[in-house]
Amino acid sequence: MRIRDGRRWWVAVALLALPLAARADEAKAKPVDVKQMSCKDFRALPADQQPLVAAWVHGYSHLGSSNAWLLDPDKVKSFLADLDAACDATPGASFRYKLLEVAKTRKAAAAKK
Repeated sequence: MRIRDGRRWWVAVALLALPLAARADEAKAKPVDVKQMSCKDFRALPADQQPLVAAWVHGYSHLGSSNAWLLDPDKVKSFLADLDAACDATPGASFRYKLLEVAKTRKAAAAKK
């Protein structure tokens, strides 16, 4: 009798754990493909992922640059605000090209100072 009761307990635990395992899989973030992403797609990402994607694309575009290792939080915030404005103005534009356009514009403005 004791063995049978033990089995019931494990079956009950397993059945209770199934919904938890399903929720854990749902909580995992899916990889983001930025190659074909539009600004509209970028804006549709969860708010916590948008800065991560923008930083990744910006960093990827600066591979090999001497400034690739510098992080200025104020410039990042300003850059993200400019990127948001550019994407709001042209939601159908390619996100990665819009990001590079904003970076180029900011670089040209900094060179004039």
